[in-house]
Amino acid sequence: MPTVKQTDFDRKIWFVVSQIKLGRVMSYGEGARIAGFPRHARMVSKAMRCSPEDLPWFRVVRADRSLGLRLAVNPIKKAGLLKKESVVIIEGKVIPSESDETKGLDELLLGVNSPIALIDFSFIKPWQTIAPIATDPEC
Repeated sequence: MPTVKQTDFDRKIWFVVSQIKLGRVMSYGEGARIAGFPRHARMVSKAMRCSPEDLPWFRVVRADRSLGLRLAVNPIKKAGLLKKESVVIIEGKVIPSESDETKGLDELLLGVNSPIALIDFSFIKPWQTIAPIATDPEC
């Protein structure tokens, strides 16, 4: 099975995360799927660790909607940032703000006018750089 080049993967994940609507969250696995990389949730975690400072990294949570930890970030800070966006958190888990029974995943997370799953990511060139903020040596 071919591996995904981490830097190209990072840019695609960062783009997807940048499109998450205010007050919404997305799991690592959902982010990977929307970016075109199903079953690469763990790589999303690494991409978030190396993300640019202005990226809303705090909107990415675990599949069970519990708050995932970001390297060197206090989980209280993540919860605080989400609460500022009116996200409800009970016992460390995000509570959905509306039912997802009648909406598709892309529409629920990104809005009706953002069909991100159909975006052609070829505009992201391998030579383009987006400076990560983390001091992680793997970034």
